[in-house]
Amino acid sequence: MSPGVEIGGTIRNVWFAFLIVLFAVLVTRTGGATQAGGGNNTSRSIGSGGSVPKLSALIPKGSVYCTVLANAIRSDSAGKQVLASGRFRCDRPGPDSLTMTVSLQKRDANGQWATVATQRFTEAGTATTRDADDASRTRQVTAGCAPGAYRAVVSGTSVSQKKSRTYTMTSPTANDPCTRLKSRR
Repeated sequence: MSPGVEIGGTIRNVWFAFLIVLFAVLVTRTGGATQAGGGNNTSRSIGSGGSVPKLSALIPKGSVYCTVLANAIRSDSAGKQVLASGRFRCDRPGPDSLTMTVSLQKRDANGQWATVATQRFTEAGTATTRDADDASRTRQVTAGCAPGAYRAVVSGTSVSQKKSRTYTMTSPTANDPCTRLKSRR
């Protein structure tokens, strides 16, 4: 094979790549023929008849999304306290305010959940984002050990640009968390 053939093939490949990029730029700048909904830019066609909303249409402009998580129930290292904890994480730059309530509940003899400890915590801004470590975004409540079934209920409300969102999560049930710890020793 002569050097002229290799150079010609390379130039041809570069030319085709340029045309593909040019076509892609033109289609994305003009919306192409795939835009649905009369040009309102809220969804894009995905074939015959279906459409998927654009992400910007699902999340209001300027709002911050947060997540609250209920951690598994455990006991302290001495086996004297039941610990319920919850943690949070929000999008940057963080909400104007995040209020989270962590509740420790115990199942009574009738099978109903009764709150044995609860506390409300408030945070705002970058302290709610992943810029802060997990430990600083975790809050807990405690109660004295007693046999029974326990769970954590974590609820929260974030406010960002006067828009409010609520979140709730319940941990799995833990049976006799202090007794289990003592039996492992």
